[in-house]
Amino acid sequence: NIIERILRESPRRDHRHRIEHCEVMTTNQIERLRQLGIIASMQPNFVGEWSGPGGMYEARLGAERLRMNNPYRALLDEGIHVAFGSDCMPFNPIYGLWSALNHPVKESRIGLVEAVRCYTLEAAYASFMEDLTGSIEPGKLADIVILDEDLTSIMPDRVRDVKVRMTIVNGKILYSKD
Repeated sequence: NIIERILRESPRRDHRHRIEHCEVMTTNQIERLRQLGIIASMQPNFVGEWSGPGGMYEARLGAERLRMNNPYRALLDEGIHVAFGSDCMPFNPIYGLWSALNHPVKESRIGLVEAVRCYTLEAAYASFMEDLTGSIEPGKLADIVILDEDLTSIMPDRVRDVKVRMTIVNGKILYSKD
């Protein structure tokens, strides 16, 4: 209700308000996010750590609400901007990719290209930085990760085993396994 009031009192077409830790939501809440143009800021590594039978989410939310947890597919199908991040956990984005691809609720799973986009372009968009970062294009920062396997050629359940060989930030090598 507060975001709706703010948008009414101070309208902006490019507001990019977002809900951090946007996790458990009903169909009506998803529709409201779409109507208000709110970005869902999500942390897929939480799904990998706390979902599934007997996990923390099930214990705290119950089985019925667990199915409404992190509904990536429903959000993307509604055209909602979804920005992925890692939050405070020690897990890298590869683990988050694996979690989004292998969500315990099959209807919530998304594809590899969608998950990568949520971590890159959508995260940049959420911070008004899509002209500077989020994709490899002339004029943008050269932020790149080189992996030891091609994610598009392996099964989704193997994604979490892929290792980073090199990290380049703004055109400079910050990490190299070799």
